[in-house]
Amino acid sequence: MQISVCHVTAQSLTEITFTVTPGSTVQDALTQARGHAGFGMLVDQSVAVGVFGKKLDLTAVLSDGDRVELYRPLVVEPKVARRRRAAHRDKVRQTKNKVPITDRTI
Repeated sequence: MQISVCHVTAQSLTEITFTVTPGSTVQDALTQARGHAGFGMLVDQSVAVGVFGKKLDLTAVLSDGDRVELYRPLVVEPKVARRRRAAHRDKVRQTKNKVPITDRTI
């Protein structure tokens, strides 16, 4: 079976493709990926793994053509980031039309 293991950062995409035996698990694929250059540290640092965007545990059995993805931890919680963006938009909107009338051009 052909599978690929990939890890994405803001700057790059690292992906390797290799052959595993039928019935292999996600853990088996990660063990094999550790042997490839540059993947040993990535496999150890990842907090979660999934296949095609669906988070799975390490005992899940892989199918032919699966792409095992290494997920890194979130930098900012999504709800917190959304609140920060909304607060920034509100601040910009409040200061946008605060120019004195004498300074406005017609």
